[in-house]
Amino acid sequence: MTPLVIQAPAKVNLSLRVHSRRRDGLHRLRTVVTMIDLCDTLHIAPALSPGLLFTCTEASLPTDTDNLVVAAYVRLRPLIGTDQGVKIHLEKHIPIAAGLAGGSADAAATLVGLRRRFDLPITADELLEHARALGADVPFFLGSPLARGEGAGDPFTPLKPPSCMPIVVVYPEIPVATRWAYEQYPDRPGSTAAYNKELLHALTVRDIEALGAALDNDLEQVVLPAHPEISEVKARLIDLGAAGALMSGSGSTVFAPFTDPERAFQAEEILRDEGWGATFATRTLRVSPLAEDEPVG
Repeated sequence: MTPLVIQAPAKVNLSLRVHSRRRDGLHRLRTVVTMIDLCDTLHIAPALSPGLLFTCTEASLPTDTDNLVVAAYVRLRPLIGTDQGVKIHLEKHIPIAAGLAGGSADAAATLVGLRRRFDLPITADELLEHARALGADVPFFLGSPLARGEGAGDPFTPLKPPSCMPIVVVYPEIPVATRWAYEQYPDRPGSTAAYNKELLHALTVRDIEALGAALDNDLEQVVLPAHPEISEVKARLIDLGAAGALMSGSGSTVFAPFTDPERAFQAEEILRDEGWGATFATRTLRVSPLAEDEPVG
């Protein structure tokens, strides 16, 4: 039977500001996040045998509930029915442990894909609750491709996406654990952080130069000293004409907006030839491939 094919887009944090810890130990955040067209691909189809048959092109990933695709299936299994077999094949293109939320995107795509493929009786709000249970970044992928949020599974506020912007993404093949990065970040009881107003304005008027100058990520102060290669990637991207360069999330991926798509493609080619790591010429999305007819979030 023909599988449903669904794309799971990566994200980059255009701004990530960290302030005091919550009572549950998680940090309070102010972040501005956008989806890009670097995507994993999921193939979802019925199977003859009951249960889940999950396969993946990346052998290093777990195939039990430690994989968010499997965890998402488990959450919807009561609606699918225990007698219904399901096959899910995941083609990995988004680097792992790279600050691009590939696992969270895969989880969101699984929720949406199962809902579509098996016509599940589940509302948008219920789908959002499942997403929150799976991880702090998962709800973002059910909404607008550009949003601001407060992290830790709190609702994301959709923003109007500007026209697509060229982005070069470089993963220097340094895995950085999100938990480690936040554990290293100094606790500042009672501190607060405001949203990056300069960046939000640059997005509104689509001023890529201003956006590049406004990029910020508080986690750079703990990750970059431990991994100076990330700073070297940032500097090289600026040398190649980027409007700015920033580590995404907890790293180690660096992304850079360009004013000229042709220059972005040239930079991608040069960086690949120079061996900086996995490099992609991509762009921001105006429409999410996971968007549903019924708004979510």
